[in-house]
Amino acid sequence: MLTDFASLFEIFFKGPIADGLESAIKATLTTVVPLGTNLAIGKLDGVVPFPLAKYWMIDWQTAEAFQITDTWVGGGFRGLFFQQLLGREIPADVVPNMPSKDTSRPEKFQNWLSSYTVNSFFNSFTEVLDPSIWIRADKIKNAITCGKLNTLLPGIAEAYGANQPVDVWIHLHKIEDFQVFEKNSEMKA
Repeated sequence: MLTDFASLFEIFFKGPIADGLESAIKATLTTVVPLGTNLAIGKLDGVVPFPLAKYWMIDWQTAEAFQITDTWVGGGFRGLFFQQLLGREIPADVVPNMPSKDTSRPEKFQNWLSSYTVNSFFNSFTEVLDPSIWIRADKIKNAITCGKLNTLLPGIAEAYGANQPVDVWIHLHKIEDFQVFEKNSEMKA
């Protein structure tokens, strides 16, 4: 008796209920989500705060509609990071035409990131955050000494003694010239 009830429930659930759920999900993805997304984008004018720091913004655009198929999801975005009070600083990089999906590649997850976006990220990073750090000699197993810094700062070992420990203050003012080389998949900054 219980198996008969389960069989009836399975037939009922696989039929009208499953079809109804599938229809509701498709309607939500094709109507509700795009409408809500377009309203939000319209109000924000394509500029949203980047959550890591106050006044850090990203201005993003899409050249084509976001695509969802049975086997992949894709979209092309142009992103420009900037410090809101300073305004947009456009990188010298040309915005490349990047595909949403490279059908010649087997990878299920594909991602392209342009030097335009990365350079705007790094440039604004030093404007909205304080990228600085102390490297304390007494906190490192093999302490930094004047002798170790002599190549970088000629004469320091002679002036203070080669074995004298040194605290180093690093403050980044600018990170720039990030490059991607498609030919060998290499990156550098």
